[in-house]
Amino acid sequence: MTEVNLPWRSPEALARLSSEFKGSVAWGEAGSPATGWRLEQAAETPFAVMRESALLHNAERMREYCDEAGFLLAPHAKTTMSPELIEFQIAAGAWAFAVATAYQARRAMEFGAERVILAAEVIDHAALVDLMRRHKRGQCHELMFFVDSMEAIAAVAAASANVGEGYAGHVLIELGHLGGRTGVRGTDVAIVLARTAYEQPNVHLRGIAGYEGTVPGIRTVEGLKRVDGFLDELKDVALRSREFLGGDGFVTVGGSMYLDRVRERLADLPALGLPVAVRSGCYLTHDHGLYETASHTTPMSSWSPAMEVWGRVISHNEPTLAIANAGRRDLSYDQGLPFAVKRITSGTSHSLSGVDVFALSDQHSWMRLGDGTELAVGDLVGFGISHPCTTFDSWQVLAVADDDDVVVGVCSTYF
Repeated sequence: MTEVNLPWRSPEALARLSSEFKGSVAWGEAGSPATGWRLEQAAETPFAVMRESALLHNAERMREYCDEAGFLLAPHAKTTMSPELIEFQIAAGAWAFAVATAYQARRAMEFGAERVILAAEVIDHAALVDLMRRHKRGQCHELMFFVDSMEAIAAVAAASANVGEGYAGHVLIELGHLGGRTGVRGTDVAIVLARTAYEQPNVHLRGIAGYEGTVPGIRTVEGLKRVDGFLDELKDVALRSREFLGGDGFVTVGGSMYLDRVRERLADLPALGLPVAVRSGCYLTHDHGLYETASHTTPMSSWSPAMEVWGRVISHNEPTLAIANAGRRDLSYDQGLPFAVKRITSGTSHSLSGVDVFALSDQHSWMRLGDGTELAVGDLVGFGISHPCTTFDSWQVLAVADDDDVVVGVCSTYF
């Protein structure tokens, strides 16, 4: 990936370190954009860091996966909401970007996304009209909406009619599963909805969509059977809908958790004239918990955790208890507690083991120390996280560091 531009290294990005956002003043006057900042020089804690080597590695892994499978990549921009990371993904070959809300769609357009997929139903009339008008003015090349009901199709049709001049909103029929989130239940219902969209004025049926990440039983034998069944059903809907799809039709799925299953079950669709776009959101950063655990049973090459949140040990008044100043407002905890993985003491970085983060307060991590584990007040602790999404939205500025703990760039977020 050395030929790809690294937007987080630009002077404009580095200037964010001197702004007033949370984490941006962590580096004080100890370094400069020319000489770099070292993590142990942090003037303020907590702060969030991404490892440049892991970002590059994961982007290359996804490029290889898509090339080998013949798939398109439509990353879920809602994961990072970062212009620097989205610009990097565009340079690395992203075909489109998925979002979940009208606000995120507007931001994605501003960040340079040429194709925007609303991978969640939008019913708000004013929001639909605004996005369509932006599309018509050329703020993006293509704009597509998930629909899973007659009402959702009618909402897109009504907004398209408001825009006028022959505008047709592009829609993808979303297939769901029992006990899941959005998406129609059942193949026959999906086919009926596809026919309705095809026949509806002011609407263009663009494709078939699904999300396998909510199928219960993460990476268990029974869970994988359910995922395979869902993907087979999605494929069946796509093939049975061919008569309603034009030459621009495609299929889109999630992908972060079950990339191997997606490739196995949908590999022949591109050759049948139906491109497949994967909407992986967390591939770029991976994590130390949810996705790392799932990857242990995935027959694919490894991914690398890219994100860390660093706090300082501020209290250690019991032999087996230490408290760091990073908590629920700084670290993901919705899919598992963070992991204490690194330590910087006396200016030297070490891997850290024997420490269990067993609770979080709003601003504190509670760490239980095993026998022989040493932590001292003033030490920096690097926490790995589980589920990157809810760490990203805690930070407006995330530093990017190399493997020598030198800050080389900055990513901003807009949640």
